[in-house]
Amino acid sequence: MNRHPQLQTIIPRPIEAVRVEDTSYEALKQYFDAIQSVSKEYNVQDENKYNMDESGFGIGTIEASKVIIDKQSSQNSTYHQAQPGRQEWVTAVECICADGSYLPPLIIFKAENFNPKWVPNNAPNNWRYSNNSEGWTSNKHGAAWLREVFEPLTREKANREWHLLICDGHDSHISADWLTHYFENEIIPALLVPHSSHLTQPLDIGIFGPLKRVLSRKLAPLLLTQVHRIQKAEWLSAFIEAHNSIFRTQNIQNSFAGAGLVPFNSNKVLHRVTAPASPPRSTTEIQVVTPTTPTTPFPNAILTSSPTYGNSTHKANMAVIELMASDVPLDTPARNYITCMVRRNNRLQAKNAILEQRVEAATKVLSGHKERLSRK
Repeated sequence: MNRHPQLQTIIPRPIEAVRVEDTSYEALKQYFDAIQSVSKEYNVQDENKYNMDESGFGIGTIEASKVIIDKQSSQNSTYHQAQPGRQEWVTAVECICADGSYLPPLIIFKAENFNPKWVPNNAPNNWRYSNNSEGWTSNKHGAAWLREVFEPLTREKANREWHLLICDGHDSHISADWLTHYFENEIIPALLVPHSSHLTQPLDIGIFGPLKRVLSRKLAPLLLTQVHRIQKAEWLSAFIEAHNSIFRTQNIQNSFAGAGLVPFNSNKVLHRVTAPASPPRSTTEIQVVTPTTPTTPFPNAILTSSPTYGNSTHKANMAVIELMASDVPLDTPARNYITCMVRRNNRLQAKNAILEQRVEAATKVLSGHKERLSRK
């Protein structure tokens, strides 16, 4: 290393192999293009752009940290930090905004019944708590959070304007209840590219990591007492202190900037992913071609989530079917169109669910009218 000053040693951050292998330049480019397009189309202001996600914590497990020891100790050959071990799982549902603010978290404990004694004296009054048999989030928790936390706490700020909610593709984020509530309350869901949250999710970029490190430091003095079990109230008290030190305006804004979202700069992320190599051009194949307007079954007019149905859409559908049957790799226009079709289908499913509810309600009203008339 001394002979190569341009090189240095680092400790790489652990990351799942699938995150490296499955994060493609093309998928990320489409994601950022969609964010930019939707923000312009619906005039989504920065103060109405949010990111939500869950993070799990094992009570009794902390990250390794530096400690002070006696160098002259006869037991200095090996050092260990005793931990009670992962006793239970706790999930925190967090949501931050591009303007530097955040919503009160939802803490989900592993328990059959919630005990108010788990909430310490330093707990903010607006934090929310729940429980289930696993300590994980679920479709029920996700829908309840959207209806009881996100929508009510952002409604006045949005002032009936559209707001953007960036989240991953977890089942609890794309359930029928979620989609219905989205379109009823001017909320645009933006799903992250699978396995890319380490690059694209603000909470993963600048919040969750520091939060867990600070939480470990807060719990370390308690673990030095070699307690056999950390109480929920003790853990939550340390979590609240760590939360207060990390969820600050500058940290949150830096997280959105690091994800290339606000201010918008997709190159902050794209430059970290290998771009597809352009095939080399042979000089012997170069020829002068008269410029013509390229023909494609996927014109820009239909590359939206809600295009006008007609002959163009029919041709595009037939083209996709033929490409799929021929086993030819799909080009970018075809992939873009399939993405639009999926989004369109999601919207139609949500609208159909809403219409079915309205028809059911209207049927009940009409039945009531007929019944009252028959009595007369």
